Amino acid sequence: KTLIENPSEDGGETYLMRYRFTPGTRVVSEVVHLAKTNTKIDSTEQDSSSRTVSHKVWEFVKVEDGKMTFEYRITDIDMSQRVGNAAEIRYNSSQKEPPMPQFQAAADSIGRVISKVTIDEQGLIIARSDDTNPPNLGMGDITLPLPEKAVAIGASWETPRELRIMREDGSLKPVRFRELY
Repeated sequence: KTLIENPSEDGGETYLMRYRFTPGTRVVSEVVHLAKTNTKIDSTEQDSSSRTVSHKVWEFVKVEDGKMTFEYRITDIDMSQRVGNAAEIRYNSSQKEPPMPQFQAAADSIGRVISKVTIDEQGLIIARSDDTNPPNLGMGDITLPLPEKAVAIGASWETPRELRIMREDGSLKPVRFRELY
C-alpha cells in the first residue's frame, strides 16, 4: 500500500501515530447504510431503497510483534427494503420473528465470526480469513491507514485508490482517486 505523506507547514512537535490494542479489547461500532437505486431497462423504470443499521464488534484475540488479530462479528442488525410500489419489508434481529428470505443471509451472520483480521500498527491488513481479495467498493480498507513517520499537527497523508466503473456499453473504466487524511 502506498501512503503519500505531506508535512505540516507550521512544523512543531511531531507525534508517531500507531494502533495499539491488547487481547480482550472490544471495539464496537454502529454502521448505517442507506441506498436508493433507480433501475431503467428500455422504457421501464423501478425505484428501490434499503436501510441497514448494524452493530459490529472487533474483539482482539492476539497481539504479537506489532501485529494485532481481531475477530469481526455483527451483534445485531435492523434492515428494511422497498422495491417499486410494494410494501416495505423489515427485519430486526433483536425481535425473535423469523426473517423473510431476502434477509436470511444477514440473519445467519448474527453473532458468528465473519472474519479474522490481522493488522499492523499502521492499520494495514496483514491477513484476513474471509477473502484474500475482498471487493473494492471504493470505501477504503477496514481501518484508517496511519503515516509511517511522526507527523505534526496540520500534516496530512493520502492513499491513492482505483475503482472500476461499468459503462453503459458494459466495459469497465478505471477511475483513480485518493483518500486524504
